[in-house]
Amino acid sequence: MTSTGVIADVVVVGGGPAGAAAAVTLARGGRSVVLVTRDRRHRPRIGETLPPSVIRPLVALGVWDTFLAAGHLASPGTVASWGDGRPRENDFIVDPHGTGWHVDRDRFDSMLLDAARAEGARILALPRAARVDREHPGWTVRWERGTVCAPFLVDASGRGARVASRYGGPQRGDDRLVGLVRFGRAHRPDPRTLIEACPEGWWYAAALPGGRAVTALFTDADVLPAGSEERRRFRARALSHTHLVAEVVGESTCHLAPADARVAKLCAGRDWVAVGDAARTLDPLSGQGLTVALTSAIRAAEAVLDRDSGGALAAFAADTAAGHRAHVAAGLAHYRRERRWPESAFWRRRHRTAA
Repeated sequence: MTSTGVIADVVVVGGGPAGAAAAVTLARGGRSVVLVTRDRRHRPRIGETLPPSVIRPLVALGVWDTFLAAGHLASPGTVASWGDGRPRENDFIVDPHGTGWHVDRDRFDSMLLDAARAEGARILALPRAARVDREHPGWTVRWERGTVCAPFLVDASGRGARVASRYGGPQRGDDRLVGLVRFGRAHRPDPRTLIEACPEGWWYAAALPGGRAVTALFTDADVLPAGSEERRRFRARALSHTHLVAEVVGESTCHLAPADARVAKLCAGRDWVAVGDAARTLDPLSGQGLTVALTSAIRAAEAVLDRDSGGALAAFAADTAAGHRAHVAAGLAHYRRERRWPESAFWRRRHRTAA
């Protein structure tokens, strides 16, 4: 990268799905856009299962045909063991949007960045030391070899919310959920999404393209023991309680990932807006995280393009807060259906909160 100073109408901070979706929408709307991202090679991208409704944001972004041609794995439905332990199937054949999907996240994220580039957005991969500063007016992203200046900024930096947490206040969390995630070769290549409750929390498992699979144990951070060996035993004990998830994926490295539902105290200001996980995160039990991230990014970008952008951004912020409240209430109602382990700290906490 040559040393340079770049000027744009909008700088998007973050190259994940939400950042790319915002860049596509803004560039298509006539804004000059620079998307700055960090090199994410060798880092697992968690969030592999998409519901049928993902067709709507992908069509809006103009990438649906590209998505279909990319070799992702169609998922005909879900199987859940929840409440009384009996597996129950939800077949997507009755869903008007069609099938769900298990995706290769590297391929999926690259597709969205390519779409942003095709619309005219400039993509810059910056070092981790790059700094975001608020100027008067506008914003400057600085690194040792150059700068990007823009009067408006989209914060798509994920849970870290580099701008939203600084200028809108810290995110508010409603739980302590974390996931112990493991990728590996699929032992049981069932194309459906598997969900199974256990005393320690709950499990998710899915087949992935290329004969791979992912399993994740979701529990609370303070329930999870410290130390790799203690966590291995904890995971093995939780896995021994399962019938659907056991033996889905072979031995491989576990990754610990935050999974709690959070919302920005404020997700939009006069000259900035937060999208995707920087605006709010969802409980993975909903299976809607990526879809909501894409939808929020498109809506936020449309608000920026609106002639009354101040009013549109305020409405976006209000809807984001309302959506978070509804999501938390619905999630707690679902957790309350599982009553087999009243002495479990994980379940007792959710029943108390729901009550």
